[in-house]
Amino acid sequence: MLLLDGALGTELEKRGVDVSGGLWSGRAVLDSADTVRAIHLDYMRSGANIVLTATYQLCDANIEQNHQDPHAVYTQAVGLCAQARRDYEGDAGVKIAGSIGPYGAYLADGSEYTGNYGSVTDAQLRAFHEGRFRFLAQSSDVDVLALETIPSFQEIRVLAELASTQEKPWYLSLSVRETALVDGTPLAHVVSWLDSHYDRNLVAVGVNCCGVRVALPVVEELDRQLSNSQNLRNARIVLYPNSGEVYDGTTKTWSGEPSHFVEAVKQCLQYKRVGIVGGCCRTGPADIRQLRTLIDESDSH
Repeated sequence: MLLLDGALGTELEKRGVDVSGGLWSGRAVLDSADTVRAIHLDYMRSGANIVLTATYQLCDANIEQNHQDPHAVYTQAVGLCAQARRDYEGDAGVKIAGSIGPYGAYLADGSEYTGNYGSVTDAQLRAFHEGRFRFLAQSSDVDVLALETIPSFQEIRVLAELASTQEKPWYLSLSVRETALVDGTPLAHVVSWLDSHYDRNLVAVGVNCCGVRVALPVVEELDRQLSNSQNLRNARIVLYPNSGEVYDGTTKTWSGEPSHFVEAVKQCLQYKRVGIVGGCCRTGPADIRQLRTLIDESDSH
């Protein structure tokens, strides 16, 4: 069982960093690099085996719109993770995951939670993803590619095609509503397509940025579908839900209290296929420390 880190964007906000604007947490790579590195290091100290780069929101287009060089910004983002890993005394075994967010994150219109990309073509999606994807795939510091919060079956197909052209391990984490993508595609169809377009470097399929109540039904469905697949029977499930607080897209604020986060993950661990767990929005190092304890207790039984 591998432990992923927790949130970056909302953790930066908690530490007083301004992440407004199109670059979101990517802005901190340029303006608050020491804080980004400190967060990576805090997650490692909390027991995370895998730490995500601050590239979820970054892409060639929005970096260039901010009059920066994409290659230089990606280099900085990966370098902050790598520096934190060097600074961490127990760095043996800590992996760096290159974060690749969806097209909807760039649009900044909430479409990563609807999958409604309008009339965008496969070629446009590929062009959008290719620069960041190639950089992370070729980086010697990046151990695995994390395709995160993907809401659209069209985007899955485009990203899987890109992934098939390189040799780095990758996982696919989806934006879901119950047991379907938010664009309405059933998870059964997604797994069936991935199975028929098998890539041996696909190590896990799962979900992130979901409510804690969604976690168990989704894990149940993915476990069933992967078990029934021909080529993906050994693939693991990756899961990192939100804290339990609720986000209002209109006011861009969070409300409520964190609830049942650790309990939700604990319930999901009954499925042996679950191989990577962590936290998404509003989770922090303290939550990851709790998951470390949970995993260690689970592994000892």
